[in-house]
Amino acid sequence: MTYLSQNFDIHNVFEFLRISASEPDNKEAMRESYWIIVYIYLRKIAWDISDSFQNEKTKAMLQSVNPHDFTFSQGFLVHEKTQKKIDLSCFVQTAIEEAQEKAQYLALNNMHNLTKVNRIKSEDRLLSDYPHFYSLKMEGREDVRLHGMRNSENGEFIISSIQGNFTLYGRGFLGIVQPNFLGTKFEVYDFGIEPGYIQTTNLPRDFLPVRKRVSTIEYDTNFFAEKPRSFRVSIVEEQKGQHPNERHLENLAPRFNEQRGCYTLNFYGRVSKASARNFQLIETDGDEDEIILSHGKFQRNEFNLDFRAPVNQLVGFAVSLSAIGKKRVVG
Repeated sequence: MTYLSQNFDIHNVFEFLRISASEPDNKEAMRESYWIIVYIYLRKIAWDISDSFQNEKTKAMLQSVNPHDFTFSQGFLVHEKTQKKIDLSCFVQTAIEEAQEKAQYLALNNMHNLTKVNRIKSEDRLLSDYPHFYSLKMEGREDVRLHGMRNSENGEFIISSIQGNFTLYGRGFLGIVQPNFLGTKFEVYDFGIEPGYIQTTNLPRDFLPVRKRVSTIEYDTNFFAEKPRSFRVSIVEEQKGQHPNERHLENLAPRFNEQRGCYTLNFYGRVSKASARNFQLIETDGDEDEIILSHGKFQRNEFNLDFRAPVNQLVGFAVSLSAIGKKRVVG
């Protein structure tokens, strides 16, 4: 049971937050209080993240909190009835630490990452097998690094660090993959909140992370699947003190195999099923032997995803989701 569920009820929420702000060494209370404040802030703009709290008692208590009892003003949380204030700058370090924990999924490493992506379709649905659920595991390990969900055939993908927790802007939220209407373009964003939702004059700097685009995936139209898929991936690289740089990848064109009567690529045993979802990415104008990302079908609803820098876990997973998911005009 969390510190929050042991010590918090709907009648003393402000007092709980005030006490936490005065005890910065209590990391658990600071973290819980920070997310309560984020919850209140988002509720005021009609966004509910209570489902991202794991404890059922906590969810019920949060849903009973009236966000109109509070005001955010010039860096303070104000309790309207008593006019007492909490200096939100007390929670900035906690906010930064929470963002850093999520940002680890955007970090690069020097490894050649071998992973598996699994898809689970919903059962016992009369008209649809959605939502679809996805997971990313490191090869040879059972712990899941990333979870994904798509609610509908042409909907967005939500990426989370917590199984079953797909609340936008919530505690497990890591990113979103947004398709256009035709399914030819996917914008990948990180865990930040849309800039229009953040009132910079009423919140301390760095209290809420601002949403950033991390990648764009663009497919060529191929409605009848008469030829192999062709697509490109751009990756935004943040550079401290400088404008972001972009790296560009494109799929390696497969060669037609006369003996097999189909287009083929060398997947070095990592692919066992023919599929339009089998592809390799190289840097645009780069060496064709330098494979950056390889993706292929291993068995039904299971895909091997291998990648290295400049692709990180989040972008690699997003590329896989865009490839596996249905698209209106891409066969």
